Amino acid sequence: MLQTTVGQRDRSIAETLWNWRGEALWIFVGIVLLVVFVDPLILSALATVAVAATWWAYRKVQHRVEKNVRSDAELATVTHLRPTLADSRVLPANAVIR
Repeated sequence: MLQTTVGQRDRSIAETLWNWRGEALWIFVGIVLLVVFVDPLILSALATVAVAATWWAYRKVQHRVEKNVRSDAELATVTHLRPTLADSRVLPANAVIR
C-alpha cells in the first residue's frame, strides 16, 4: 500500500515555476549583464585587432614602395638611358619601313 505523508503533495508545473522565480530572475539578470558588459568588450577587442591589422598592412605596403623606389633609383640613372628620336615613335599610316 502506498503511504503518503501530510507534507507531500503533487505540484503543478506552474506552481514549481512560480517557486523558482527567484532563480529565474537571477539567471535573467546574469544574461543581461553578460550582454551589457561582455559584448562591448568583444566589439572593442575586434575593433582594436582590425585597426592594428590595417596599420600593419599599410606600413608593409609603404615599406615595400619605398624599397622599390630606392632600388629603381639605384638601377636606372639618367646616364644609362638612350635618347630616342621623337619621330621614330610615331609613324604615319602610309610610311614604309626600310
